[in-house]
Parts: sequence; structure tokens; C-alpha cells
Amino acid sequence: MNEALYRNMTADQLRGQYNPSRSLPEAPRIFQSWKERSATFRAQAKAKLDIPYAEHPAARFDLFLPDAPAPRLHVYIHGGYWQSFGKGDFSFIAEGLTKAGFAVAVLGFPLCPSVPLPIVVRHVRLALAYLWREAEKLGFRQDKIQISGHSAGAHLCAMLMATLWPKFQAGLPEDILHSAIMISGIFELEPLRHIETGRALQLTPELAKKLSPLFLKPASKGRALLCTGGLESMEFRRQSAIFGRTWARHGTQLEVITFTNRHHFTVLDELAPANAPLVRRAQDLLDF
Repeated sequence: MNEALYRNMTADQLRGQYNPSRSLPEAPRIFQSWKERSATFRAQAKAKLDIPYAEHPAARFDLFLPDAPAPRLHVYIHGGYWQSFGKGDFSFIAEGLTKAGFAVAVLGFPLCPSVPLPIVVRHVRLALAYLWREAEKLGFRQDKIQISGHSAGAHLCAMLMATLWPKFQAGLPEDILHSAIMISGIFELEPLRHIETGRALQLTPELAKKLSPLFLKPASKGRALLCTGGLESMEFRRQSAIFGRTWARHGTQLEVITFTNRHHFTVLDELAPANAPLVRRAQDLLDF
């Protein structure tokens, strides 16, 4: 079918724009390298693994601790189109951040289609509420919680920034987030309705709009950094640009940056290693 479905694109054109695994033959090798790097890092890291934050079996996080006392917390939310991967695949993200003095929580959460997308969003909110409440017991500062996420994880970061925390749970303050780094995110879900991803997520037009950060207002006053790879599809880059402009009009202090020679998966290497650019930017954001 050649019917135009979204922004004058057909379903096959949308797949090309929104399914990077389809257009990058090296994707399986990259995914395997993430697993291997994560296992290597976990084996020597100072860590508390599989800490539960809610009742669902997947509602757990891994906490990696630096040698520094009273560290600030960085929370990483993985991608996978809300359907794949797990926290254990992304331990490697904590390597550079812990060397820089951060405590790092790598979140796990239930995945679609075993749960609907609103339940995924609810679980990352439950995780942040738990981390804020239990900060002292877990060994990090409560006052400067920074979040980051990649792809679907960036979407979940934006949903966290749009959360009215006192309405979500009694006893929470107006804002528990200090800053956010959102990498190669999807901030409008409508185009996914027209390809296989949307069917797996059971997206209706109403749900796609309700869960699109582009159409929400930020509740957090935290600063934000939006990142994309210069080799990513036009649509991934456009989504970050339009989301950035929209939330800037709502008052969010943010910056949009592009890593010229990175695609949708290699862009994560701007966060993972010691002294990586986004590790330095994470420090800059928290020092602001």
C-alpha cells in the first residue's frame, strides 16, 4: 500500500524512519556488545542488584555506587520500544558515571505487550518515587536526582518530567528531578500507530496523544539536554527538535545537540565510557 499515513509517509517509509534495527545490519552485534560490556562491568562494580521498587517481578533496579561519599544519583532508563531489553543489558552505562562520582540506578520495568504502555509509564514513576523516598537508606543524595534515557527511555524521561508528583503519590514534593538527558527520543507516538510497533503497544489515537510528551506540559523545573546522532533518521532528529522548541516555549531550560558521526545505537557511546561527552555534561547540569 502506498497510502500516506503520517507526514505524507507510507507505512514502509515510516518503518524506515522509525525502525533503526531494520536499516542497521550491525544492530545485533551492537546489542551483544552491550550485554558483554555490562557483564564485565557488573563483575567488578560496587553494586546492589535487583532492588525491588514495586510488586511486579520486573520492577527492580540495579544500583552502582562510586567511591565518593554522599553521591548524587543518576537514573538510566533503557530503550527497546517499550518491548525489549532489560536492566542487565545496560549496566555498562554506569561505568563512566560512577567514575565521575555518581551513584547510578539502572531501571528495570515491565514491558509491552505483557502490560499496556500506561503501566510502563506508571512503573518508572513508581521507581523514581521509591528512589527519592529511600535515598538516605540507599546511600545517595535526595536533592539532586538526574535522569537519562535512550529512545523509548527518553520518552519515559519526558513523561517523568511531566509528572505532577504530589498528585501521583501523597507526600512527594512538587519536583524530585534536578535535570534530564534524553537521547534519541520519541516524543510523539502517532507515527508508531501506523507500523508494527504501534500494534504491539495497542495504541489508539487517544492513547497515542495522551502519552506523547510533545502534547504535555513540563511539571519539572529541571534543565534538559536533548541529544541525537547525526546519522539517525530524519524523523528521530525532527522529533527531538520540535519537542525541544515546544517545551522551551513552556519554560523548560534545554539544549538540543547532535553527535555528528553517531547513529541511533552508537550514540549511547557518548554516555557510557569514562570522560565521555555526556558524562561531562551530566556533571555540568548537576553543578548548575
